[in-house]
Amino acid sequence: MVSPRALLLTLGLMPLVLTGPAPSAKGSLAGAWKIAHAAYSGPDTSWVLTDPQASLVIFTEHHYSMMYVPGQTPRALFRESTPTDAEKIAAYDSFIANSGTYVVTDSTLTTRPIVAKNPSFTGLSFVFRLWGDSLWLTFRSPSSVAGQGLRTTLVRLK
Repeated sequence: MVSPRALLLTLGLMPLVLTGPAPSAKGSLAGAWKIAHAAYSGPDTSWVLTDPQASLVIFTEHHYSMMYVPGQTPRALFRESTPTDAEKIAAYDSFIANSGTYVVTDSTLTTRPIVAKNPSFTGLSFVFRLWGDSLWLTFRSPSSVAGQGLRTTLVRLK
């Protein structure tokens, strides 16, 4: 049986281990990832997504590509081989996609899209933390206050 003192010491040091220094090499991000969890906290709303829909995020040494279905609802299938205009709009609105280059500076990862589903998307900056096969990305808009923002957990695909 573990003594209460040993348990307290172990749990007390865990944040130091989990938040250790950010990786210095972009190569440590290289690989395929999927979204495992997401949580948002804002001034008027908050939500937690524990069972996300399909996603794929790929990092190489200099490039990234991401596609994912936000929320908990699966994408609707077209009823016929030729979709209606309403089905096309629903399909377009039901996923996020962009690919390009990225830059890592200290613990900040900044995406610079070359192509994106949304032609107005210019990229985002995230505070990131990498630990083994888990990657945490935190996005805060310039107007958000402490504790607000989107936190996403990705797991490496084997």
